[in-house]
Amino acid sequence: MPLRAGASLGRYVIDSPLGAGGMGDVYLAEDTGLHRRVALKLLPTALAADDTARKRLVREAQAAAGLDHPNICTIYEVGEADGHTYIAMQYIDGETLAERLKRGPLDLPSAIALGRQVAEALAEAHRLGIVHRHIKPQNIMLTRSSQAKVLDFGIAKTSAFVGTELNTASALTGPGLVPGTTAYMSPEQARCEPVDQRSDIFSFGIVLFETVSRAHPFAHQSSAETASAILTKDPAVSDIAAPAELRRILRKCLEKDRERRYQTMRDVAIDLETLARDLTAPAVAGPPPRKSRRALWAAASSIAALLAVLVAGALWFGRSSPPVDIGL
Repeated sequence: MPLRAGASLGRYVIDSPLGAGGMGDVYLAEDTGLHRRVALKLLPTALAADDTARKRLVREAQAAAGLDHPNICTIYEVGEADGHTYIAMQYIDGETLAERLKRGPLDLPSAIALGRQVAEALAEAHRLGIVHRHIKPQNIMLTRSSQAKVLDFGIAKTSAFVGTELNTASALTGPGLVPGTTAYMSPEQARCEPVDQRSDIFSFGIVLFETVSRAHPFAHQSSAETASAILTKDPAVSDIAAPAELRRILRKCLEKDRERRYQTMRDVAIDLETLARDLTAPAVAGPPPRKSRRALWAAASSIAALLAVLVAGALWFGRSSPPVDIGL
């Protein structure tokens, strides 16, 4: 049952609902102990009832709470109260990337800057051994100053289906599926294979493609068709209006063979940083055109002739001038 405004959960007082989905209900709440607003995520009842799944999720969320990066939504606490398992997180005043894209496209520099911020966030998580597994526009918040904040580290792996790994059959038919899960899966996720940080890189590539073009590279009418496209179709990277270097970055993120994909998110971030710098660098004028040898000889001859005239004139003037009486 949804919590009402004014209800208490431990030291948190509910203010208003922020959203709901397969990963649980989210509320704006007041932390009465530290006097700050937080986003309070209550985990689904089915997940809370599965003791093994609940403990695993709490353990992973606690690990994610150790992440300290300006582009990662901070997890303050993972706890239980009044029969609810909750995660208290940083409250971000803004909108999701999914909501932002509905309003219109981002200009190219903004899209690249956003992609770089998300890449940096994932690189930091991967450095600490944390794989997100569920990167999509709904899990990326944009603050009012256009700063990206990645949500739900350590939560996505367990929450879609209680006690099981996300697999293709579940993704296509499972009643508890988080909207958009199938559309952002990596090929190895779709094949039920173990995933690593390179799976996040593929999902990131889909998000970046969508951010730049406002079109999903694999989307079809049904989840089954979308999953099939992820497994078998090449993204139409060459069709988007973007610099050649950005198309190369997208193509490498979206390699179906993870051995051919970018191997680290840090490399993606570096390439995006370099691209942003190249796009904003002022144009450097080239050296002036080299004059032909004939033109140089003509100019030198003209100067020499002028000097000869000046010298001859000076000599003639010196000989023809009368002596000057200085009165001695």
